[in-house]
Amino acid sequence: MRGVILAGILGIAVLFVGCSSKNPEAKEVAQDLIKKTLESKKEWKIHSFKLKGSTEVLAFEKEYQFVINFKPQEVVGLLGCNNFFGSYTIKGDKLKISNAGMTRKMCERRIMELESKLTQSFLNSENRVEILDDGKILIFSDEFYLLIQ
Repeated sequence: MRGVILAGILGIAVLFVGCSSKNPEAKEVAQDLIKKTLESKKEWKIHSFKLKGSTEVLAFEKEYQFVINFKPQEVVGLLGCNNFFGSYTIKGDKLKISNAGMTRKMCERRIMELESKLTQSFLNSENRVEILDDGKILIFSDEFYLLIQ
């Protein structure tokens, strides 16, 4: 009986080791695909975001644009009124934006509120990334999502 139990435990251990050795390759492929996709467009428009249960769909007015541009290891954009910049890394399906900064112009109150919500959840944070079938990208965490197109 001990031999059967030991063989079962050994079989499960081998299974886990075999699965974990494949994971790094899959993560690397996903990571490369995400990076290439993010850098494939000159400008991604922020379609909408959700924070703590409240969803905001952003209108694309010329005066107040919400856009992001991913360059190799650098992210820049416009969050309604103010420009932002920073660096980014991708590990697996995680996007981490760090060393972010932004200009500090005054705008309409509503735009400033939207901008503040976005900066709190998106800049200097780590979120998961999913490339959707329709070409849009979802950047998300437990209480936040950002949909770009």
